[in-house]
Formats: sequence, C-alpha cells, structure tokens
Amino acid sequence: FHHMTLEGMQGYQGVLQQVRNYDERRTLAQRALETLQRTAEAVRKASLEIAVLNGGGSGSSQIDIDLGGLTELQ
Repeated sequence: FHHMTLEGMQGYQGVLQQVRNYDERRTLAQRALETLQRTAEAVRKASLEIAVLNGGGSGSSQIDIDLGGLTELQ
C-alpha cells in the first residue's frame, strides 16, 4: 500500500442521530467523538498523519460544533 495516502478518519454516528432526548444524544455524540479522537491519536503514534476527522450528522450538528474536535461534519 505504499502508493496510498491516509487523509483522515470518519466516525460513523448514524444510530445516535435518531435519539430524541437531547441530553442522551449529546452524551452519545461525546462518547463517539472521544472514541474517534483516541483512535486517531493511536494512528498518529504509529507515524501516520491524520489531517481530517469527520463525523456527526444532521441530528447532532450543533452538539458536534459545540464539542469541537471534528474538522468536517457529515
């Protein structure tokens, strides 16, 4: 795979987009973000650059913006 470049990682959060309770949805979004950030950090420690962290969704967009940490929103 020497001809491939890793640009970033995506955290799929589709399931939590349908959670009606705001506080529960925020908690789930924060957990998902923390998991994505830990994974990205492990990849970086393996000497691979991660420039893009993508995640979130229409049901959590304001939560994702408030939490920070993503470079792109789905």
